[in-house]
Amino acid sequence: MLHAVVERAATIAPQGLPHWRTKRREERVPSNVAANLRKRGAALKLRFEVMDLSSDGCRIAGGGYAPGEEVVLSLAFLSPMGARVVWSTGEATGLQFSVRLHPAVVEHLSAT
Repeated sequence: MLHAVVERAATIAPQGLPHWRTKRREERVPSNVAANLRKRGAALKLRFEVMDLSSDGCRIAGGGYAPGEEVVLSLAFLSPMGARVVWSTGEATGLQFSVRLHPAVVEHLSAT
């Protein structure tokens, strides 16, 4: 039992935030831009709303992806880019971009 408590404590960040929140380089900003997403190597694209984003990744509305899965993401006016699923629930999915976005691009996408 003590072992389980120690493991749980190790995943809690300062101020009670989940540990993944402390690993981010920067905070995400709200966005409502549409995105197309497909699994790498697949032809079927699905359309999602980007809920928030940063230079490193984004959160999209919707699930059905497995952590570690490689996907291709098309955001607004940008060329398709690679991303990796970091986490996914039934309501949302967190993606990490394979190439960081320039801060000006993030600012533009958050304003749309």
